[in-house]
Amino acid sequence: MTDKNQVYNSHFLLEQESNLYFPDGWAQTGGDGATKWEWVRTPNGSRAIKIMHPSGPRAGIILENNVVIPAGEGQRWEFRAVLQTEPAEVSCYIRVYLGAVSQYLFTVRPSSELEEFTRVFSTPTGVTGLRVEVGNSR
Repeated sequence: MTDKNQVYNSHFLLEQESNLYFPDGWAQTGGDGATKWEWVRTPNGSRAIKIMHPSGPRAGIILENNVVIPAGEGQRWEFRAVLQTEPAEVSCYIRVYLGAVSQYLFTVRPSSELEEFTRVFSTPTGVTGLRVEVGNSR
């Protein structure tokens, strides 16, 4: 039997109680004064986060501290993200925080069409939980 853990509100369907304009369990990270995060409904009814970030330090979204994904040592994990950039080939990142132990950083360059990225990794000794951050690294 395979256990399946999932990122809380990974499809961005639930809204925050204190901020009806951003998905529950997620926070903005990085960016500068010109950066904008927009919670949008796609044509097929799903939800997405659109990050308008013309320049400056990286900008993204991060799973909040209170929704850590339980994990253990020596486990195999698969992470999947669907990304799109305009223009195509903007450098993006997927960062998986392995508790206080370490982190994995995956760099990708999505096209201007929706593109799915999958990465498999193993958890090192001492891991008890995971957090995820995704964004662009312009």
